[in-house]
Amino acid sequence: MSKQEFKTAINLLLKKAPENWSELQVRYQYFDGAMKIKTYSRVNDKQDWQPFNFGSFDLMDFFDNYRSKSHPKLDKPWSVLILTVHKDHSAKIEYEYGDPNILGG
Repeated sequence: MSKQEFKTAINLLLKKAPENWSELQVRYQYFDGAMKIKTYSRVNDKQDWQPFNFGSFDLMDFFDNYRSKSHPKLDKPWSVLILTVHKDHSAKIEYEYGDPNILGG
């Protein structure tokens, strides 16, 4: 998936972000046909992540579409995708593999 497509997800997240955030995070989990998405924010690097209600299925649809496109191309499909967005709108994408319940999902 291209950088432009991930910018779409970032823009969706920014529209619903709480005030005074320094980082936002989306944790999308997929395992054995089940999907779950959680959104978090924090004010500074020392603060724990706080959940916030994104309130729509737009991000879920985006990440489910990304998963369905990316998985057929992989030898080892991921089960968790973590998108972290910083105040300057730079982003980092991480993947985890295996059962999300074991991974702490």
